[in-house]
Amino acid sequence: MSIILDPLTAARLGALFFSFTFSVIGGSVGLNALVKSNQERSYIRNAAASMGASVSIDVSDVFSTGAVITTVCALLSLISAASFAFTWCPIRDKRFGYRSQSCALFFCSIWLFVTLIPFDYFFTNREAQVSATLDGFSVSDNIMQSIEQVLGVTPVYKDIDYLRLVAVLPWFSLIFSVIAGVVLHKSARREGVADDASPGELKKIETQGQV
Repeated sequence: MSIILDPLTAARLGALFFSFTFSVIGGSVGLNALVKSNQERSYIRNAAASMGASVSIDVSDVFSTGAVITTVCALLSLISAASFAFTWCPIRDKRFGYRSQSCALFFCSIWLFVTLIPFDYFFTNREAQVSATLDGFSVSDNIMQSIEQVLGVTPVYKDIDYLRLVAVLPWFSLIFSVIAGVVLHKSARREGVADDASPGELKKIETQGQV
């Protein structure tokens, strides 16, 4: 396949591969966190119910942002995979395709960035809001802390391993998605130059692309 028709092939495929890989990882750790969070809350509620107590656990801050991170990482993995496969799409003018893929990656990258910032803030500075009642009376914080130690759980987000993975790994998805978007944008520009070039200029551009 002509380098001019498919510019920056190695760089583009490499960036898209890492974008896909880390987006899958980011989506996986996000989904894992959502599942484990639900399981942990159910475990606490069931344990409290066995003692005749009622427990309320509010994790809406990290849960909502974590769900968005998981969704965006899934979108990035799909876009990256589709862009990777587009390399072998049998069409001559790929400029519009490259440009569309670049815009899609940039949009999702910005979306992921503005979601990771609040999630990491919540992870670093907040904890789950837990309250409990027993026979209509509120359980004191000291008793709550003792129960948490017995159950082996903690409300502090930064001490929860599966949340730490969500706070860190999707950043790699963001980085490689931005890189892939930049390379796709350059591919679109190179494709446009090739389409508008004269035969002599086309040969010169092809020679530069092979260097």
